[in-house]
Amino acid sequence: MWIRSRSMQHTEALEPDEWRSCFEALPAAERSRHRSDLVLSGLGAGLTLQELGDLFGVSRERIRQIAKERGVSTKKLREEQRERAMHRRQTLARHIHETSLAHPELTVAELAEWHETDESTVRAALKHRLAVHEARPYSGDTDRTSDDALLTALATWGAQTTTHTSDDYTAWAIAHGYPGKQTPMNRFGGWNNALLLAGLGEHVQDRGGPRPQISDETMWASVLQFYRDDLPSYSFGSYNDYARRTGLPSGAAVRIRLGSWSQIHERIRELLRYATRRDGSWEWAENILGIVPDQEPRRISSRAESLASLIRVAERTTGPITVAFYERHRERQDAQPAVIQLRCGSWVEALRDAGLEHRMSSRARARLQEYDGNREIPGNSLQEPLEGF
Repeated sequence: MWIRSRSMQHTEALEPDEWRSCFEALPAAERSRHRSDLVLSGLGAGLTLQELGDLFGVSRERIRQIAKERGVSTKKLREEQRERAMHRRQTLARHIHETSLAHPELTVAELAEWHETDESTVRAALKHRLAVHEARPYSGDTDRTSDDALLTALATWGAQTTTHTSDDYTAWAIAHGYPGKQTPMNRFGGWNNALLLAGLGEHVQDRGGPRPQISDETMWASVLQFYRDDLPSYSFGSYNDYARRTGLPSGAAVRIRLGSWSQIHERIRELLRYATRRDGSWEWAENILGIVPDQEPRRISSRAESLASLIRVAERTTGPITVAFYERHRERQDAQPAVIQLRCGSWVEALRDAGLEHRMSSRARARLQEYDGNREIPGNSLQEPLEGF
């Protein structure tokens, strides 16, 4: 019998939820007949004495006795479980980071689905890359003079003076309650840029002739490159530093042309998501993605093709179909998991719509019950042993 051939060390690779899904696939008679072996394998997978007691309808003390009868020290086991739990957390955090780099378009919720965990775990693992996957409200100084107010002040000063120097503006600005020259210079990428934006182009000093104009699309492509890179921070200041190192348009120039940093962030999120299902329907995005070409051709799958891909993987495998499981078993022609999530709304909704509720993990079934108003979801009814168990 397959259960007897499985020792604790073979089940350590299984997460508790995976082990539970495999256990639920067994007929009641098999669970009873091989209870001792299942107790050991469950302990090896990281389930607690109480959790196993609840599954078998006995006390935690009885589970401890069964383990002792088989020569397993529960004290030593707890130490090993703590070490394995720490290793799992570290491994999960590394995998979340790797997925973040490969799929910056995913939301925090989609990353949680991908790795069969909760959103708080994803946020903790992402650290600085959380800014790529989740919009963060602006928390700057509410007393900060707006760009429009600065440009209005410049235009008003320009109409009232005949000496259009930066020092003359500083004296006028202080007298009228505005910041001096340094603020518009920093905000708009230099004094001449500030004059141009305020409609005072005739007063711009010629310092070597006109500079080539950078298109808006090129600026968006520059910011997209920044977000796709693995960096310690994704703030406006970090972009400025990145731009100086890489020769990209300055942060001030980007903000003047494209809007506030929070608006730019949201637009980049839309662009990243469109890139995963690129179909030529969004001309603006296509122009930008043409400036930053993909390293490999992208195959776009429809919703029907996405569901068909899930069904094909289900037909040639056994066990709960998590995102990671699907990614391991899909073939080249099958839809990418990120595309399936986008096409179907979420991974659990995709499994439901493909008629694969019985192939959901226990965590996925719980999530779908939340979506469907606590409707009972059928468990895994497979009679054969599941892969990896």
